[in-house]
Amino acid sequence: MAQTFTNGESNASVRSKLNGNAAELTSMVFNVPSYAAYVTQSNTDNPVPNFKSNIGASISWTRDAMGYFTITASSSVFTDLKTVVIASGTGASGYIDPKQFYIERQSGTVLKMGVIASGAADDNFKMNIIIMVLP
Repeated sequence: MAQTFTNGESNASVRSKLNGNAAELTSMVFNVPSYAAYVTQSNTDNPVPNFKSNIGASISWTRDAMGYFTITASSSVFTDLKTVVIASGTGASGYIDPKQFYIERQSGTVLKMGVIASGAADDNFKMNIIIMVLP
């Protein structure tokens, strides 16, 4: 469904129009398999994604230790040198709680993610992530 955006439109309005459509949008624009999610994580819990996907596999998230997480695909879809990950977010408290997200492909089924705040591994985040697999 086509969306119309106006100059000066609020971020909340744009997010509302795009909510849940990121994977479909990346697929239309790039014509590649993709997974897009808004992910939250608290305390020692596993991350919880709200996602759209046409990547061809189920994706699960686990917390390995403080600030360290594993993203696992049910089949080998993370192709070497063709898997692109874009991630951004903050701590649970928003912009006053900045986080850095480092993601590395370990195999066709595993991505590892580190979350850093003030130079140390940290939990409690909210993030947007897009995983695309190029042809």
